Amino acid sequence: MKSSNVCGGTQDCAEIIVDYKTRKTEIKGVKEQNFIDVYKSVWFSWLSLLAIPFGILVVVMMVVGKYIPSYDAGWINWIGGTYLLLVSLLPLLHLNKRFDKEMRSFFAVRTGMGRRNRVKLSTFNSREFVLPNIHNIVLEYEAKGDVAKQLDKIWVRQEHKSSPIVRQARLLDLFLNDDKPIWNAYFKFNKIPKSGSLYLEWI
Repeated sequence: MKSSNVCGGTQDCAEIIVDYKTRKTEIKGVKEQNFIDVYKSVWFSWLSLLAIPFGILVVVMMVVGKYIPSYDAGWINWIGGTYLLLVSLLPLLHLNKRFDKEMRSFFAVRTGMGRRNRVKLSTFNSREFVLPNIHNIVLEYEAKGDVAKQLDKIWVRQEHKSSPIVRQARLLDLFLNDDKPIWNAYFKFNKIPKSGSLYLEWI
């Protein structure tokens, strides 16, 4: 059985290739890993992650303040300042590549929480299966039987909206109201699987 959680980024969308022959995962299209780009790409993720606990703290302190007559309300400035300070300092930890990789994966999974699309597939009639128009945040898959044995490569890449059409016929003319790129996930097999199944979850 082959099972994994392929995560894109919450701010930096990236092309992801999982190759079982070479046993490598390749990430393409991310910004250059210099200080400013790393800082900017994770700042908003930390801002949103810490908003809930600090919001709860403010509500708790307001409730406590109602029951203490001599309570000083200046604490709200202290909490706000601490929140902004943490949001400003925590992205600096991402200069450590291991920490950066683990936290980006956490942010991606967190962004992908909630209701997901699900499908279970069997009896494939091609060496390639394409899951079209997904959000490049979280793609979970579980392959069983011959599907897992034949699964060679998973490739999540950004393409033009006409890509599903071009694969099926020669394109002579095209007009789309919205021609923004979409993300497609490719599952490539060595041979057409004779048995087994492929279970997918995505947003």
